Amino acid sequence: MALILEVHPSTTAYDAVFQVAEALDQKRYLVREYPHAKQRILLGAFEGDDRPVGFLLALVQVLGAEEGCSPVSLNGKVLLESYMEAFGVLPERRRVGIGQQLQETAIQIATDLGCYQVRSRSPSTAQENYALKLKMGYVMHPSKENDSYYFIRKL
Repeated sequence: MALILEVHPSTTAYDAVFQVAEALDQKRYLVREYPHAKQRILLGAFEGDDRPVGFLLALVQVLGAEEGCSPVSLNGKVLLESYMEAFGVLPERRRVGIGQQLQETAIQIATDLGCYQVRSRSPSTAQENYALKLKMGYVMHPSKENDSYYFIRKL
């Protein structure tokens, strides 16, 4: 079982997680600006002697803002979502529950922040990710951008 921690820039833990993202060819997501995000949440998965083995970047945003949609209110509150922008586990540590731990932690944080849903998008080649998301109760919706699917889970 890995230790899942929220990490912040200018810490050694952040640098270590950044290296994992780089090894998984996903560092571009960690350095990109997200103008619609109200908050960025970077989680790192650590094993043993604090060795990073995975990460998840989630963005808290008004549901639909990224697509230019009008905000939706429910009971007087604008609906927020946690969009999981990037996610990965080192190949040698896959299929032992680390990805699920990262997802569960991100879901708990989103719930605590009052998000209505969590959402992500994955290419059709990400079969391991598909299996994990479906096992965790996500539903799928085709993306018009490329050969990928959105995964959505109501909180």
